[in-house]
Amino acid sequence: MSVENAESLFQDLRNRKVPGLLSHQADMLRAYHQLPMDERDVALQLPTGSGKTLVGLLIAEWNRLKHGRRVVFLCPTRQLAHQVVEQATNKYGIEARVFTGPQREFPPAARSAYHASECVAVTTYSGLFNTKPFFDNAEVAVFDDAHAAESYVASTWSLRVLRRRDEAFFNALIGLLQPILPPNDLLRFASSEEDPIHRAWVEKIPFQRIAPLETNLMALIDEHATGDEHKHHWKLLRSGLHSSCLYVGVDSILLRPLIPPTWTHAPFASIKQRIYMSATLGEGGELERLWGVEAIRRLAAPVGWDKQGIGRRLFLFPELSLEELDAREVAYDLIKKVPRATILVTDDAAEEGVGKDVQEKTDYALFGAKEIEESKRPFVNRDRAVAVMAARYDGIDFSEDECRLLILWGQPRGLNLQERFLSSRMAASLLLEDRVLTRIVQGAGRCTRTPTDYAAVVVLGFDLTRLLQQDEIRRLLHPELQAELEFGILQSKNVTGPEEFGGYLSDLLERSADWQDADGAIVSLRETKQREIRPLLPKLREAVKYEVRFQKEFWNRRFEEALDAARQVLMSLNGPDVAGYRAFWNYLAASVAYQAAQRGHGSMLQVSVEHYRNASQALPSVSWLVELSRPAMSAPVAEERADALLSRLITGLEASLEVLGSANAKKIEAQFKSIVDGLGRSESAQFETALESLGRLLGYESERPAAEDAAPDVLWRIGQDFCVVFEAHTDVKDSAQPIGANKVRQAKSHPDWVAAHGRLRDELRATAVLVSPCSSITRGAQPHADGVDYWHRDQLRSWATQALATLRELWLAFPQAGDLQWRKNAEQVLFDRGLAPASLALLLNRSPLAGLPVMGAEKDE
Repeated sequence: MSVENAESLFQDLRNRKVPGLLSHQADMLRAYHQLPMDERDVALQLPTGSGKTLVGLLIAEWNRLKHGRRVVFLCPTRQLAHQVVEQATNKYGIEARVFTGPQREFPPAARSAYHASECVAVTTYSGLFNTKPFFDNAEVAVFDDAHAAESYVASTWSLRVLRRRDEAFFNALIGLLQPILPPNDLLRFASSEEDPIHRAWVEKIPFQRIAPLETNLMALIDEHATGDEHKHHWKLLRSGLHSSCLYVGVDSILLRPLIPPTWTHAPFASIKQRIYMSATLGEGGELERLWGVEAIRRLAAPVGWDKQGIGRRLFLFPELSLEELDAREVAYDLIKKVPRATILVTDDAAEEGVGKDVQEKTDYALFGAKEIEESKRPFVNRDRAVAVMAARYDGIDFSEDECRLLILWGQPRGLNLQERFLSSRMAASLLLEDRVLTRIVQGAGRCTRTPTDYAAVVVLGFDLTRLLQQDEIRRLLHPELQAELEFGILQSKNVTGPEEFGGYLSDLLERSADWQDADGAIVSLRETKQREIRPLLPKLREAVKYEVRFQKEFWNRRFEEALDAARQVLMSLNGPDVAGYRAFWNYLAASVAYQAAQRGHGSMLQVSVEHYRNASQALPSVSWLVELSRPAMSAPVAEERADALLSRLITGLEASLEVLGSANAKKIEAQFKSIVDGLGRSESAQFETALESLGRLLGYESERPAAEDAAPDVLWRIGQDFCVVFEAHTDVKDSAQPIGANKVRQAKSHPDWVAAHGRLRDELRATAVLVSPCSSITRGAQPHADGVDYWHRDQLRSWATQALATLRELWLAFPQAGDLQWRKNAEQVLFDRGLAPASLALLLNRSPLAGLPVMGAEKDE
């Protein structure tokens, strides 16, 4: 058998059922053989349906036969591992064995064959990334669907504690962190509120504040991380605790390094050559970040694949012409037109909710990712079935008649706490954009796996619909996908009734004459498209080797070397589009400089402060960055504090706009109208509900405290640094009557309630406001009016109307959370229109309650 190269090897595979290599497969093999033998990390870009499995297997088999190397071929799921072995042995004539499940069940003959380099071992990513892998001596590894490894690789060094599942562990961690968490954040954990803004909150505990707790934190995790879900991850993570990021949300806690330290995992680190295969490699260094590798040599997609794609997809966007709930009904009706459908959602909560709705609306059998990972046969062999899977944009494929309908529900961003923090708090949207688009591309291709495949792809969720509507976003995609999306958007906009979407699907399934015309139109449209690349992505790619180096040095407690690497990253990150990510790296540089200072390098303390200052200037909305940027005991100047409050309000505003993003304009206008109408009501419950909703929409932490003595009716806060408390005096029959002493005393006591309940820092005092349609106070109320501001109900309603008009304007321009240019513009708009926190305080202070006319007797009426 010739083993001069993989191409000649193929010719001597006498048991193969494939007559010959396709030209692009041969081109890729030749490009591989032109590389130096000692090239450690190589990425092959081979689009779906281009035969990348054969290319990967030929490279694996050539390495085994030519050099006698132990070779392992890795897949995301067991089902795919079995599929690869079936193809290798029955289709290509390559000796391969499958290794899935517990090691003790591996057949002795298979074990011996692998160790003697007598077969290509095929396993899952989990077969390599665990504490005691069988494959601890592989010499060549081929990683199929390399981007699908995101969760498998990172999770190896991730400790994820869920509030519902790990209640005692979660509560113990929060208890340990209590001294370093702001009281207002601690209130979030005491609340059972299910508001989307509340659930979306995430905070990172800065390294500087974790350091004093490191010993106790390690002991606590040692005590609680005993179950199978945690102990293996903790075993690998424990020695790098000091360099791991700790993220906290209301329902989960995540501890993980920024970049997975794969170099510490000998079974991966010792591999002589690592080959990553994927349909999309990314342009900003995402593959390197994912695998913890400084540099990966890329072999680009073969000539011709830059225009043509695999199969044909009909994209449908029901929300472009229908209300949100009607659009969902369209999706349910479309499911009932096919024997099987697949729905990809963003998280576990969405999977649970959508799955329940689908069963109620369609009465189809429900399948989850875990049921299909083992084998997809129970799903594809059953009619009237729906697979609903959270964040599974890779690794589970359906070809031909296995599934003809795919629903993409929601934008796949912020899938874990680290992503959510970088996007919403650090404004690193450009970094994550490449990742999000990769997921969309991979997700949209789950049901078109061969050149003749066809499927309908329904897009649901305002955030995803809006993203794909943007021409500048679509231009970043493959020309074929651009054309399919543009065609689908045009058709969906022109729909006059929900039944037309069913007609489109029927045309596709029947391959009707109308569909043939549509297919031709997509091909013609494709020829006019070119893929663009963000100019700043090469900067991110340039930075990634230093990012990986930083994590290595930080993990090994070489803090000054880590600082040098962080500074190299900062040198690569220039321009407004990466300002948020640059701020994050200034924070990381400050953190390692601080730790170096704590170990005797005193000059590093000032270096740390300077990097904190650089970070806080770019992101004043992150309060702990601002605090860490100041030398001990220095207080913020009033102007700096006002700017920081406005920036933090914008962060809250982004969260409210993301929630609004799930609705269409008609639903939003109804919500706005409900608030304005409620502010005009005399009934206290309706008024207070509207006031609370207004505050939340504007970005404040808005709440109606539990009913108790002296509690305010509504309060608006920005952390512990700004608070307005409202006493509603609206339930009056005659607005000509004066406000009595009891109501004034209640309003005046509210700042004391705020202080007693930890809603504001000790040195600050809340602004007390009494809202009423009445325009005078009694003589008995006058001695208590000092320190209370007054807002006439009609003036508040007028202010709210203008504020909501501004909110509507900002919502229309809102791209997604973390866009620094939008943040800058929004800050200017709120400042110019008197809607900044400082402007609100000034407005209220100009109208003291004591300035109202005094009417009536001294006795309170």
